[in-house]
Amino acid sequence: MHAEDFKNLISKGYYASYDNRVYLAGACNIGKSSLASILIGDVVPKKWYSTDGLVIHFGRNGIHLEDKKMIPLIKSDTNIMRKLLLGNPNIEARKIDSKQSTNIQNRVPELGKEVHELSRPDEHVVKSSSAKKLPDQTAAQREPGSPKEYKRQQEASQCIDSKGGAIPKSTLPQIKQQTATSIKSNVLQEIRDGTYKVRIAPSDLVDFGGQRSFDMTHQLFIQHKGTFVLMFDGRYGLHSKLEEYQEDSITAKVNAKGLQQTEKRKRLIEWTKQQKCDILLIQETHFTDNLEESLKKEFEGELIISNGQSNARGDEIPNKKRELIRELTKLFQSHNKKKHILYDRIFFINATQPDDQEIELLKDALVDIAFQQSTWGQRMPVAWVPLELQLSEMRSKGINLITKEEIQNMNRSNAEFMLNVSHLDEFLKIQHSLGKIMYFDQPGLHNFIVVQPTAMVNILRSFITDEIFWPRDEVLRQILGTMVNTGTVKKKGLFDLWSQPQFREFLPTTEHKEYIVQVLVYLDILVEPKREEKSDSKNVTYLVPCLVKSRIPDKFLKFEEQKTICLAYKLTERIIPAALSFKLIAAVVTTWPLKVVKGRNCLYSQSSIMTVDKENELLIQIKDDRVCICLSNIVSRYNISPDIAASIQDCLVLALERVLLFYHDCFGRSTANLDVKSLYAIRVGVICQKRMCFLPLSSAKRKQTWICQREQKHETKCCLYWVFDRNTRTCGTMCKGPPKELLSLSPTDKHLVRLATQLSVNEFEEFFISLDMTRAELDEIEHCYPRTEIMCRKLMALYKWKKKNETISLQDLLDALAKIGRPHYLCQVVFTTFFRYFITSSLLTNSLLMPKSKSHERPRY
Repeated sequence: MHAEDFKNLISKGYYASYDNRVYLAGACNIGKSSLASILIGDVVPKKWYSTDGLVIHFGRNGIHLEDKKMIPLIKSDTNIMRKLLLGNPNIEARKIDSKQSTNIQNRVPELGKEVHELSRPDEHVVKSSSAKKLPDQTAAQREPGSPKEYKRQQEASQCIDSKGGAIPKSTLPQIKQQTATSIKSNVLQEIRDGTYKVRIAPSDLVDFGGQRSFDMTHQLFIQHKGTFVLMFDGRYGLHSKLEEYQEDSITAKVNAKGLQQTEKRKRLIEWTKQQKCDILLIQETHFTDNLEESLKKEFEGELIISNGQSNARGDEIPNKKRELIRELTKLFQSHNKKKHILYDRIFFINATQPDDQEIELLKDALVDIAFQQSTWGQRMPVAWVPLELQLSEMRSKGINLITKEEIQNMNRSNAEFMLNVSHLDEFLKIQHSLGKIMYFDQPGLHNFIVVQPTAMVNILRSFITDEIFWPRDEVLRQILGTMVNTGTVKKKGLFDLWSQPQFREFLPTTEHKEYIVQVLVYLDILVEPKREEKSDSKNVTYLVPCLVKSRIPDKFLKFEEQKTICLAYKLTERIIPAALSFKLIAAVVTTWPLKVVKGRNCLYSQSSIMTVDKENELLIQIKDDRVCICLSNIVSRYNISPDIAASIQDCLVLALERVLLFYHDCFGRSTANLDVKSLYAIRVGVICQKRMCFLPLSSAKRKQTWICQREQKHETKCCLYWVFDRNTRTCGTMCKGPPKELLSLSPTDKHLVRLATQLSVNEFEEFFISLDMTRAELDEIEHCYPRTEIMCRKLMALYKWKKKNETISLQDLLDALAKIGRPHYLCQVVFTTFFRYFITSSLLTNSLLMPKSKSHERPRY
């Protein structure tokens, strides 16, 4: 939204908005979900259940703005309704008789439930701003319906604050019974009166599954500023290999550092740092059913938590913290985003004990970070509130997807709060950027709004999931197996997966499914590849790069030095996130068809091989902070058209810049004055001793040769094919003609096409005769093809010359051009526009080229 428009909207009334988000990240089975349960006030699970994708706890946790304390909230629908209602300053307070039992809990009840829930008696007492959490509550005591909970409620004659002081019950406010409609009406009236004020800020929790399968899912939902809590297991040191990632040698150190390896945790960290999020590093300990045995196992590791154990064990914790902090400081001290990583604050928590003191310290740290966020307390237009309330009511009713027309009708019903067309679109875009809805202002996508973002999470679970979550149905398992093994899926296969009962509520109709397919294509989760043949539009085969796990075979990485030129984009950020590599590869395979070997597409994890044409192949591979490209010709690198290379480079730059801008835009970073070219540097190179050898493009433009690190001398001429200037039509004064290696090669059909384009009619006649051909042979071609274009007759003549001579070379063409005073035309053959070849070559198959006499065969190109 333009600044002036936002100011005008604010001028009509605003309120201070507080939003916070906490992401729990780390490897599998380290207690992320257990910690989430504690933070939202749920019972801690006794057994480990792997998280399928991610779980978003909207509004299940909050921050009391006056006390600056993190508190759990009772389970409810989602975000804004709760955010507004919990802050309702006109909650009716009435005196409570000292003998009357109160229903005080350490969780704030939701006010935005449906009418039948709101009308329940004895469930409307809420803590005042001065009420504190009871310090002696255990998980069993807080479990709803447990005997201890019931007894505690009956015996709660007073509330104890953190200092042990009693809080008189007469000060406790009680909310009168209201319906959702009356609550909404009261809130809107307060907004009109200017008395609205938020008291409790919602703090959403995102619990990430630890499997690599969920890379794309995770990064789609890291689009909001927040705090990342990176957890690792106390039984292992930072250098110990993790059992779940043995094949990739992933260690806890890699999970923490994320600078040099190429797996998920490091990508997650790097990109959250880039988005100016803060990261806390905490140590977590697992406990088995046999607590004593578990504790013994814990002490075999380097990092230990022993909260509530003997003093000797407790004394070890400070030393372990200092040791860990020293190691983390060494890892991060030179990182350019280190100010956003709190590696000097380590928390040794027991995620099975809700009253663990270290968890309380962690919560305090999370609150401190939230209060320091730039968006904390920012002004929001009150004109947005009615729509936010209406969207929240839809979520409470289980509505996941609505049309643009429906929200326009809702907007028109809001009387004085109605937004104009442009302001409504901006409202939707901002809600999307905050992660509250999903709205894509793109053709074919802007007619729907995903009201509940968790619906998209559930939809993605249908195929972006780990094998342990696959359905039992053999047909569906075969669909998922094909996706993982080949990276492909048919539209019908997706629809079959979405026909499972758990997905029908999100995608009840074919129209809904078609919309989601378009969204997934837009997000590059699904990719419709470039194909030579026409396919059935009703059952399109899509690529799914984010699911491919297989590495590119080594045999495809063995390039021949004399046949290959190389290119690299080095990103200024030190790590390329997985989702960026997926999107970049997706952009490439929609331009060139994938190479097929033994019936299998050459699509691999973070790499792919494309067929540019019959003579050239293109490899793209993402390695750490570089995007590496190799272009190989079946004969020689001198046979590579500079215009082909330059066209590829242009396409890759456009794709890379589009992806980088996509990420900047998604994370709310302004792109108005952004120089996207500053986000990467171009390097060019060759194959040297079976490895890629690069130098900066700026250096290559100044030099004709360079000495690489392996002390080998290389020419820059072929390297500069990537940046060929198509406007160049004449050779410079320093041009010495094509290299000798090139002149010894046989001319291809492409060379003949380009040469025919360069020569005028008169020049071509002289040139043709200089090739030791006759005027009579040229007249014969004109007689056989009388209705064809001049360009086509030139090509037929050159084809006749090529067929007549068994051994020919580019040197023969150069000699003939020299005889007519045009030797540098051969240089221009190399620099002719790439796309012109496709235009002219298509003429060769045109029916007009059929000869009049059956005695003349049609040329086969």
